[in-house]
Amino acid sequence: MPLRQKVFCFIFLALSLIACSEKEAISYRITLSVEPADGGVITPNNINGLEEGEQVQLEARENGGYAFDRWEGTLNENTNPLTLTGTQDYTLTAYFRPLPELSSNVVSYDYERVDSLPVFTIENGGNVGIGCDPVGTLQIRTQANANATFQNSTSVSGGV
Repeated sequence: MPLRQKVFCFIFLALSLIACSEKEAISYRITLSVEPADGGVITPNNINGLEEGEQVQLEARENGGYAFDRWEGTLNENTNPLTLTGTQDYTLTAYFRPLPELSSNVVSYDYERVDSLPVFTIENGGNVGIGCDPVGTLQIRTQANANATFQNSTSVSGGV
């Protein structure tokens, strides 16, 4: 074999080895959505994919009147923020739940009525006492109407 052919074969072989050793980057797709649409947003919101082994942290941020509930899809989690690693394609939906609306049915307020707890009288004539006692225990008491005794007393200790 002439020298020229040997040099050509050597160069061809060397280039082939270099080309084979370069690994093509693997990329994984990320598809994100929010339910309900006005419940909140996902940040970062401009991520379309991840390279192999790359990580990204997604955070579901609620809009007013909503609270984050869970992630569903490729992963089913209630952790927020959520870390994804580039090992697969991801399709995720952040679910938000509406917060209960605060009632405007409070018709009167009387402090010092139930063991120093503020008492709110609601439209149906019932009362709710909510507050902390001197040692920091949360007290919640309900009264069906003005003539009934307070019932359903609930105490939560541990420093509120």
